[in-house]
Amino acid sequence: MRALTLFLILLPLGFGRAPSQTADTARYRIEVPSDLASLHVTAEIPYAGGRVFVDSIQADHLARGWATFVRDLRATDRSGREIALAPVDSTAAWSLPEGVAGPLMLEYEVDLAFAHEPYPPGNEQAGQAFEDALYLVTKPLFVVSDAVGPTAVEFSLPEGWEAAAPWERAESSGGESASFRVPDNNSLLRNSLIVGRFGAIRLQEGGIDLTLALPGSMRQAEPLVGAALRGPLHRFLALFPGSPPGAYLMTFFYAAAEDGESFLDSSAFTTTQPVISDGAILWANFLAHELLHYWIGQRIRGEDYGTSQWVGEGFTEYLANLTLVREGIVDELTFRRKAEKHVGNYLYYQWSSAFEAPIFEAGRRKGYNRFGVYDGGWVIAACLDARLRQRSDGARTFEDLLGTLWVEFGRPGNPYRHDEFVATASAVAGEDLSGFFAEHVVARETLPVEECLRTLGYTLYAKPYAGEAYLAPADSAALAAWLGASGGSAP
Repeated sequence: MRALTLFLILLPLGFGRAPSQTADTARYRIEVPSDLASLHVTAEIPYAGGRVFVDSIQADHLARGWATFVRDLRATDRSGREIALAPVDSTAAWSLPEGVAGPLMLEYEVDLAFAHEPYPPGNEQAGQAFEDALYLVTKPLFVVSDAVGPTAVEFSLPEGWEAAAPWERAESSGGESASFRVPDNNSLLRNSLIVGRFGAIRLQEGGIDLTLALPGSMRQAEPLVGAALRGPLHRFLALFPGSPPGAYLMTFFYAAAEDGESFLDSSAFTTTQPVISDGAILWANFLAHELLHYWIGQRIRGEDYGTSQWVGEGFTEYLANLTLVREGIVDELTFRRKAEKHVGNYLYYQWSSAFEAPIFEAGRRKGYNRFGVYDGGWVIAACLDARLRQRSDGARTFEDLLGTLWVEFGRPGNPYRHDEFVATASAVAGEDLSGFFAEHVVARETLPVEECLRTLGYTLYAKPYAGEAYLAPADSAALAAWLGASGGSAP
């Protein structure tokens, strides 16, 4: 689910229209009541394009998308003259009469009913109301036009409440309010935020201002969660030097399902399991995985979404798992059990006639082909890691591949083509890997998993038809080099 948003958040807003006009600063004031029944929004926005709209992504199950939750929308010009708005059928937009010019004054309600009930799976963590807090994606919150430019957002809050968002915090206007500066419509519409009373872990390193918000009963886990976040963040910043400075918001809470979603500069994930040390392979891996999407999937991303998900998800999961054991957040045995599940799922995906897509194509039906996307991508990463280590006598590793992809594509913000990815991997390996990718990624030839894992220090015992895989330590020196000296006891 999470990677669908990763692809779409980076598409330019406009939905097929000609390039939009540059505009002055838009301004929104959002009144948040303590009962969280609805939000009252007033705004002054630049105008272009003949329409106003809310973002349309990830709400296909609703007749008018996110506009379904916008009530009593009213538009006037600066003189107070009413401007007629006409809903555009089956879209999240309203059309305006010809001849309208200048800024628009908007007023509307955002119905929060959807945040008080379970949201359909596969449609992201849309919103969750707690007794004294509200988590919300920004898509239904902001009615915009095709004019683009910076935005000022102010929240009017109940006494004692605060707001966190992945934007630069501005000077408060006084009283119970919080204000932010938003650089553009992409950041405004394709992110998440939280208001209310909630636990917060704030880490600042390398120009990144990271906030992890913990609403509801998740507040009690603040010390444990904070300890599990610091090490991975430090490692990722070292691996991806020159990361763009700015704010990043993560929100973590208990819900009825295990779920996760990444946005442009924010992410949210839920768990049904108690956040305790013994369960770190679940919740701490969620943290590491979603944090990694800031780099892998959002900035290191394929030009074609469907055929690059094995990298966006599989490589992310592989590095997240390794980071947990290297930081001592989980022990080697727990990591081994996680690796066994990935390998078993991949071998079953390759064996079963229920799955026909090669790993390269699996992301086109990501939910159905999950074993190919996540587990297949994980095994490809492990085999590449083994090959790099073996051919270079340990001088080059999987991290060297990621670092090179970051420098060539992620940091400059250039999506890679598949042939560029293959060329980069070959350059890092010092050998032509085009045959490896042609056979095991583009075609359905099963990877030499047993050989890969033997190089990394494990012996594999498996029944592919049953999805069973078991690993036994076989080479302590290879395992120490792969998993790192920090791989010890869980906290």
